[in-house]
Amino acid sequence: MKERVKSMKKKGWSEKEIDKTLSMLAKNRSSEYERTSNRIIYWTVLLVLTISNFLVAVLLIPFLLVISTVKFYLLIITLGLIFGLLFDLLVRDIEHLKTKHHVFAAVFIPIIAVVNLFMMITIANRLADFLNIGITESPVFASFIYVLVFILPHIINLLREEFFQ
Repeated sequence: MKERVKSMKKKGWSEKEIDKTLSMLAKNRSSEYERTSNRIIYWTVLLVLTISNFLVAVLLIPFLLVISTVKFYLLIITLGLIFGLLFDLLVRDIEHLKTKHHVFAAVFIPIIAVVNLFMMITIANRLADFLNIGITESPVFASFIYVLVFILPHIINLLREEFFQ
């Protein structure tokens, strides 16, 4: 840093110009650090939500075998709403993200959730057949309900920002 200041002084820069330039460089470094840390947080959030969705899908298998259809769908709706709110909160609070990052997250997480839920219900249905339990659920319908409820908080916030701010 001292070398840079000496070089600027040799070239005829005033103290005010040197201070202003150094201040701008410091801000630029801070901004780059924020962008880098926000990218790390973004990908970490996506990874955590993906793993969480998978774990929830696996943990739901025993419940699917013992609870009624109505209770199962209430559970799916509740979990979809909780994960949707968490997803929306985490993705919105990360600054310096471009629109493509938000779109990717808004598409990627629900797709992963649908795949997990679809696999979970299919496994549970096969297990129910194996155990001669007369409970079967539609993986497609349950996945549709889950995704609909999951993306609802994000859509509501997008509409709220677009029309009310």
